[in-house]
Amino acid sequence: MIAVADYPRIAYMGGMACLILALGSLLFYAISPMLIGENELVQNLLPISAMMLIVLAGLLVTIGTILYLFEIATAKNDGQWKAIWVIAILAFGLLGAVAYELMGRKQRMAKQSDKL
Repeated sequence: MIAVADYPRIAYMGGMACLILALGSLLFYAISPMLIGENELVQNLLPISAMMLIVLAGLLVTIGTILYLFEIATAKNDGQWKAIWVIAILAFGLLGAVAYELMGRKQRMAKQSDKL
């Protein structure tokens, strides 16, 4: 079973997977004339599929950002740390979320284990 706390991470990983697929699609689009010759179907569909993947990646990253912000807002940390993490995630996007995963969530887990 997937925990609710894992949803932001899953959304970001899905977004990154879509970006990787889009880049692969664009790379194939660039080298396809050398591999299979001038194929009109490939030349017309690959840019469209890459754009759809990029839009899907942006949507997933946006959902992940919203979920991280919701997680921070509902955390029982002091307001100063909440403000710092919200600014970091809004300003740096994925890098802010990775920093929160590495540092912020561990701080919160440590404080919760101290209370027990």
